[in-house]
Amino acid sequence: MAGNAQGAARAEDELKVATYASDYLQVYTETIDRYYAAVLQELITLEAAADMLPLYDRRLGVDTGVVAAHAATDFYLFFVDAAQVSVVRVEQLSGRLDAEWTHTAAYDRRLADVRQWLNLRLPELAEPVNMPHTDFSSFDTDYWQTQAREHGAAAARRDADRAAANLPRLRETAQRSWERNQLAQRYRDLSTSGLTPQNRGTQFERLWRDLLSFPRVAPEEGSDQR
Repeated sequence: MAGNAQGAARAEDELKVATYASDYLQVYTETIDRYYAAVLQELITLEAAADMLPLYDRRLGVDTGVVAAHAATDFYLFFVDAAQVSVVRVEQLSGRLDAEWTHTAAYDRRLADVRQWLNLRLPELAEPVNMPHTDFSSFDTDYWQTQAREHGAAAARRDADRAAANLPRLRETAQRSWERNQLAQRYRDLSTSGLTPQNRGTQFERLWRDLLSFPRVAPEEGSDQR
C-alpha cells in the first residue's frame, strides 16, 4: 500500500511539473509572437534566434524535457534537450533543500548544489526556474498553471529585451561576417580566373589592401598578444 501511495504521489508531482513546463513554454512563445515579432524576425534573419530566445517554439516531450527538484521550502526546474530527458524527471530533495540553506546560500551556490545533487550534467536550454520558500506539494495543478503563465511571460520579456539590446552588436557581427566571406570569395575567384598574370597580380594587390584595412577586433585587456 505504501508503495502504491508513493507511486501515486510521484505521478501527481510529475503531472504538476509537466503542466507547469508545458504552459510555461507555450506562453513564452505567445509573448514573443505578440509583443516582439519585429525583434524575432530580425533575429531569424541574423540566425541568432535560437541563442537569444532559447525556449521559443519549443514543446515539452517533443524537443524539450525538464528536470525538477523540490522540497517543502524550495523548487527548481531546468529545461533540457528532450534527447536527454524525454519529458519530466522529478526528484524530492527534502534532506538537502532545507529552509536555512535556502535562506543563507547565495543563488549561484544553490544552483550549483542542486545540479550536483541531481547529477545534472546535461546541456541546459535556458535559465533555470527557482521558487524559494515554495512548498511544491501543497499547491494544486491550477495554481501551477497560473504560475507558469506569469513566469513564462516574464522569461520571454527578459530574453527578448536582452535580445533587442544586443541587436546592434549582432548586426555588426553579421556585417563583418558577410564582408569576410566576400573577401574569401574574391580570392577564390581570382585563383581560378582567366586573367593574365599581370591583371591577376593587380587584382591580388587590391584584395590584399582591402584585407589589411578589414576591421579587426582589438584584443581584450590583459590577454596574451604574442
